[in-house]
Amino acid sequence: MDGFCGTSVRTRSALGTQFGVNSVLVAFGDCSHRTFVNTSTASNTVVTNYVSHFVKLFNE
Repeated sequence: MDGFCGTSVRTRSALGTQFGVNSVLVAFGDCSHRTFVNTSTASNTVVTNYVSHFVKLFNE
C-alpha cells in the first residue's frame, strides 16, 4: 500500500465508505518519500464523486 518510506493515513466515519475509497487510494498509492493524509467525510465524498465522473467519461 505504501511506497518506500511512505506514510498513508486515512480516517473515515463510515466503514463501508472507507472500503470503497481505499480501493481507489491504493490504486494511486504513495510514491517514495511521500506522505498522504486523507481525513473527514467531506474529503471522502469529493474523491468518490471525482472517480465516478472520471469513469463515466471513459465509458461513453
